[in-house]
Amino acid sequence: KDTKSEFKDVGNALALQINDITKAFAGKNFNVGDSLNKMLSNLAKGIDKMGANIVDHKRNKVIL
Repeated sequence: KDTKSEFKDVGNALALQINDITKAFAGKNFNVGDSLNKMLSNLAKGIDKMGANIVDHKRNKVIL
């Protein structure tokens, strides 16, 4: 599998488990899709910003 496919599988598993957990505690299904989409979008933006910041400071000596 490629990386995109693996991330899709992770997202699907996460959505399913959140749905199951909320159903177990609340007794009904909640649509977590919008919240999960927003969270993942923000995560992607953060990763993009971090990568751009590392590239911008490539000449600095950074210890990770």
